[in-house]
Amino acid sequence: MKQTPRPTPKTRTQKTPIATRRNHARTEREQDPVQVFCRVRPLCSEELESCVEVISDSVVQLVPPINSVAFKSGHKNGTQHVFKHVFGPTSSQEEIFHKLGMPLVVDMLQGKNGLLFSYGITNGGKTFTVSGDHDNPGILPRALDVIFNSIEGVQAKKYVFKPDRVNGFDVQSEVDAHAEEEFNRPKQLTAKARMHQAEFGDVIRPLMSEDCREVIDDDSCYSVFVSYIEIYNNYIYDLLEELPVDPIKPKPPQSKGLREDSSHNMYVSGVTEVEVQSTAEAYEQLLKGMGKCCHL
Repeated sequence: MKQTPRPTPKTRTQKTPIATRRNHARTEREQDPVQVFCRVRPLCSEELESCVEVISDSVVQLVPPINSVAFKSGHKNGTQHVFKHVFGPTSSQEEIFHKLGMPLVVDMLQGKNGLLFSYGITNGGKTFTVSGDHDNPGILPRALDVIFNSIEGVQAKKYVFKPDRVNGFDVQSEVDAHAEEEFNRPKQLTAKARMHQAEFGDVIRPLMSEDCREVIDDDSCYSVFVSYIEIYNNYIYDLLEELPVDPIKPKPPQSKGLREDSSHNMYVSGVTEVEVQSTAEAYEQLLKGMGKCCHL
């Protein structure tokens, strides 16, 4: 997200943050920058027995199933594992976001980097936790919603900031930005595009009543850019890159390279960066990338 000073401050009405809780959470993250959370999903209809027991809000116990080799070999006692926080089978998407997703969003709006890494077995609930569904939005759409709610009124016009492809941005005048926006504006929405817009509305509609936002620097203006890459077997693929399609002899996607910028930050060289101005636009890029992802 690009942040730059604004010449004219604006007065905005904000919800009062709970400063004590925010400061406590920030102090915890500074002391322990890598935090590991655990979510225990409910059993599916065909699953008869659970081997995971939630002992407390930070401890789970793993017990071998009765019919397992471990149990029959005499390993009947469970092993306990400690996490920063444990979310039980009844935990809601909203609870999980506010506990582990919201602190990352708050830090990002203050100019700090953040990473959320979802890890688990197949059908463990990773996609549901991160993306969710139409009725239960996950961490990602909720995070996007907070970002755009928070920067409302101080968001730069589209195309004012342009990625320079080397982990930086160029700034152009609003006149040039408007001309570029008009040039890139679609002349007419196709039936497929209108259908997709309706789908995006269904995803973010449950969030509209929450109006969750954070206090930001009103003397700055903001632009949001998104990228979507897939890392597989040490290869990096750009899932938002528009490539010409050869129906006769299709070419496989080319791997991108990692580079280091002048500030010694690592970035993916030449990756597509799409400017988005709403939660729906960002989610559209997410679905576009997911359609190209080969190894989910």
